[in-house]
Amino acid sequence: MMRAFLTCAAAALTIGASALPAGAQTPAEINFGVIPTEASINQKKNWEPFLQAMSKATGFKVNGVYATDYAGVIEGMRFNKVHKDSPFAKLEDILKCDKSLDFGIGDPNSTSGFLVPTAYIFAARNIDPKTCFKTVRNANHQANAMAVANKQVAVATNNSENLQRVEVTAPDARKQIKIIWTSPLIPLDPIVWRKDLDPAVKTKLYTFLLSYGRIGSADEIAAAKAILADLVWSTFQPSSDNQLIPIRVLEANKTLMRVQGDDKLSADEKSSQVAAIRAEVAKLEEMQKKAETDEFHRRAAAFLEADKAGRQDELKKMIAEFAASTTTTH
Repeated sequence: MMRAFLTCAAAALTIGASALPAGAQTPAEINFGVIPTEASINQKKNWEPFLQAMSKATGFKVNGVYATDYAGVIEGMRFNKVHKDSPFAKLEDILKCDKSLDFGIGDPNSTSGFLVPTAYIFAARNIDPKTCFKTVRNANHQANAMAVANKQVAVATNNSENLQRVEVTAPDARKQIKIIWTSPLIPLDPIVWRKDLDPAVKTKLYTFLLSYGRIGSADEIAAAKAILADLVWSTFQPSSDNQLIPIRVLEANKTLMRVQGDDKLSADEKSSQVAAIRAEVAKLEEMQKKAETDEFHRRAAAFLEADKAGRQDELKKMIAEFAASTTTTH
């Protein structure tokens, strides 16, 4: 089962408040930015119940900000998809590169819609989509899904979370979509905040997020989980910047493949750049190994164990400890 992640790195959802001078009061309101995976009117409908719950629990006025593109906020799944009645059955069927197909790809700042297919499909084969397809259009996940279903493009990128949402919001359209390629798993959307966010705000937000759908009466927990289900999410997990190490590795490997295929570089230039990138990848992989056994990982595992067992008193104590640590480590 997919879960949402709470983190303090750059990626999908953002929380921000105006920076305050030393000694100033905690802000009375915050802005919560949401990445545009679908039309903003649909985003607002899905998110407002959650933001209202956040406002009630924290005492802040929470303003939902629904950007029109990824650059307005900045993203952190998978999938390539095509018309169900199309002749394409596998990835190779669309990579003949005879410029006969219209292709939909995600926003350039999208991990699942752009980075993952670019790294795993195109860079890995030294293919430039612009010279491979008849047309290449950038759009959000919902727009790409509808473009495929309505045969406006032959094939497009998407991710597992959005396709789940399409099954609910547009079941007839989902029936017209056929998956022909699936990437390896990548981290699900994180929630991020500004590093200069007031410590008191961080504590309240973190406490709300980890408590939501876990702490309270049976009816309160059920209501919270229903709201999360509308977002195609489950309860939030504690996370850290280390969650996005795999994405950093993807970025580095994409750059590596681009450099290796660059005929404009001399042999010495190429060798030097390749060596530097490989060293960076090795460094990141070592960071990932350490992250899998560090103290934060141990605490997060203990938290999930207590959550599975439904030990609310223990969870409350651990949530308080996690929330307190955010004011010093993030």
